[in-house]
Amino acid sequence: MFTAFIRFKKIFIFIFVFIFLSCKKDGDKPLKGDYSDILGGYNIHYTDTFSIFGYTKRIDTVFSSNSPIKFLGSHQDAVFGRTDASILTNFSIPNDITNVQFGPDPYLVHAELLLTVNSPDFTGDITKPLQYDVYLLQQPLAVNGYYSTKNYSLSSNVKIGTYTGTFTTIGNKQGIRIPIDYAFANSILTNTSALVNSEALQSTYKGFYITCKNSNLNPTTLQGHIASFNLNHPGTGMVLYYKPNGNNPLKEVQTFTFTFDGRNAKRVNEVEYNPFMSSDLQLQKQLQGDTAFGANHWFLKGMNGTRIRIYVPHLENLKKFGKILISRAELSVYIDQNKNPNTSPAPLKLALLASDSLGREKFTADQMSSFDFVRYGGDFISSEGKYVFNIPREIQQIVDGKRKNHGFWLVIANPERAFTSIRDHDIKNIVLGGHTSNKKARMVITFAIPK
Repeated sequence: MFTAFIRFKKIFIFIFVFIFLSCKKDGDKPLKGDYSDILGGYNIHYTDTFSIFGYTKRIDTVFSSNSPIKFLGSHQDAVFGRTDASILTNFSIPNDITNVQFGPDPYLVHAELLLTVNSPDFTGDITKPLQYDVYLLQQPLAVNGYYSTKNYSLSSNVKIGTYTGTFTTIGNKQGIRIPIDYAFANSILTNTSALVNSEALQSTYKGFYITCKNSNLNPTTLQGHIASFNLNHPGTGMVLYYKPNGNNPLKEVQTFTFTFDGRNAKRVNEVEYNPFMSSDLQLQKQLQGDTAFGANHWFLKGMNGTRIRIYVPHLENLKKFGKILISRAELSVYIDQNKNPNTSPAPLKLALLASDSLGREKFTADQMSSFDFVRYGGDFISSEGKYVFNIPREIQQIVDGKRKNHGFWLVIANPERAFTSIRDHDIKNIVLGGHTSNKKARMVITFAIPK
């Protein structure tokens, strides 16, 4: 009877400590593991006295996936400098149609390239015009090839289309209409050997390079913009407007759309970023290696822009308390409203990654654990203007000596493991408070130590 009472008492203490730790904040749970040593009694402690240091680093290039969502445009603001996002794509005969014919005597009326806006996902001022140019590719895109966002010089000097202006209506969407050179479009209309199938078409016509980098911009009155376009949308493609039997005024004009999707589709982004063109001096200094300027602001830019190097030294000192159980380890970073361009919405998510001894990115222990990732965080909390990351497992392993503290990387990316390496899905930018500013980052650790 006495033994049963003692067992019940121990179970009660265990449950009490578990609930106490779990209810400190919503979603908080102690780490999985052996809780037998909790039965002797633990005290809960908080600390936010850790020094945090950070600075901005350049990203030269990122992998560009073959997804249909692609960025296009040019944007120059007074904070981040100038960015030009271009699209390289082949084009296909829709639905794997073979032996396409446009009539016994096809007559081309005109042709245009249509690009449909994906969503209001943009940087800059979409009310200002850009110059959209279309060039032929000088060599085909490898359908199974690897491409990054760097300049591959795949474009030829043959321009087949140009348009200067803002978005127009395409169906029930907004988009861009670029008139295509008559001679080029007519050659496709009458080239029956290239219309046998998509493979023959892509062998004859290598594809398009679509760019706005010839736009004349300035950071004050003509910033330009970069928007995302859906290359799989029915309103996107190269459209031929023709009559099948000569220029008969009594016959209606018919249309045929070559698509940018399908079995052999290849779509990649090229991004040229010049952070030294009319940009913030503090950004320039950090990218030139003067890390001391990270005290004021951190400049975070998506795609092949920038990332933030963060150090939280002396985490190992927590082991002076003995064997501790870390319940929460929250790193909060705050946006600086006074420094951010008003025309650039904040990224919806950021990812905080660990660093190895060579400065390479790796997942935190919390991202690797399905149990702990549900409380990892990384979402933008607009009401408080901040991002919060909870990484107790990572800090626990550092304190226990199972991981070295080589610092962290803050990047614009989805923090889920399957998506973190895909960096071409968000081209936004954000300015965060540096480590000594009024909006400085803060690390708060909640842990239990023996009584």
